[in-house]
This record gives sequence, C-alpha cells and structure tokens, in this order.
Amino acid sequence: MLEARLAALEAKLEVRFAALESSIYAVKESLQQSIAAAKVWAVTLYSALLILVFGALAADHKWLVGREDEMHARTEQRFERTEAHLQQVDTRLDRVEARLDRVEVRLDKVEVRLDKIEVRLDKIDEHLERLDVQLREIRDLLTARHRRRPQRLPVPSLNGTAGK
Repeated sequence: MLEARLAALEAKLEVRFAALESSIYAVKESLQQSIAAAKVWAVTLYSALLILVFGALAADHKWLVGREDEMHARTEQRFERTEAHLQQVDTRLDRVEARLDRVEVRLDKVEVRLDKIEVRLDKIDEHLERLDVQLREIRDLLTARHRRRPQRLPVPSLNGTAGK
C-alpha cells in the first residue's frame, strides 16, 4: 500500500510539476513574446527617433543652406554695388587726374608768361632808371639855368646820350 500511495503521490506530483512546468513554459513563452514585442517596439521607436533626428538634421541643413544661399546672394549684391561704386570712383578719379593734368599745363603756360612778364618788367625798370637819370639831368640843368642866365642847353635824347 505504501507503494500505491507513493505511486499516487508521485503521479500527483508529476501532474503538479507538469502543470507548473506548463505554466512556467506559458510564462516563459509569454515573456519571450513580450520581449519580442518590446524589441519590435524598441526598434520601431529607435527607427522613429532616427527618422525624427535625421529629418530635423535635414530640415536644419536645408534651412542652413537656404540661409547660406540668402547670405551669399546678399554678399554678391553688396559686392556688385561696391564694384560699381569703385568703378564710378575710378572714373571720377580719372577725370580729376585729367583735369589736374590740364591745370598743370595751364600753370606751366602761366609760369612761362610770368617769366616773360618779369623779363619785360626788368626791361621797363631799366628803362625807368634811365629815364630817372635823364630826368635828374634835365632837372639839374633846368635848376642850373634858372640860377644863371639863360643859356642854351643840350637836349638829351631818349637813348641816354646827350644831343647836340
């Protein structure tokens, strides 16, 4: 009887162990399915995160490229305006330089004229000095004539020699 009881208990234990083993197996299968589902969710979330990050990077890159293109266009416009302004300044400077050259030529001509005038003035000064000398001679003669009796005086010529 003991053997029958032991066999009954053993059968009971085997049923319990089988039930426990099947429940453990079911829990294990459930955990494996949950882990697999979690892996799918993790991969899906990771993919979504990657898509989101790379999408944001692409949008940021597109914005940066657009901003860079806009800045490049503005820089090109400024460069073109500056280049046009510099060309105008160069043209004005060329005109001013040409005008200065003309003024310099005129000044050279004026300087030559002034030199000629100076030579003429020197000649006039010399002539006036001669005239002063002649006038002093005439005055001295007239003064001497008045003091003495009237005498006939030689008439001075204009070239500085006394006439007869």
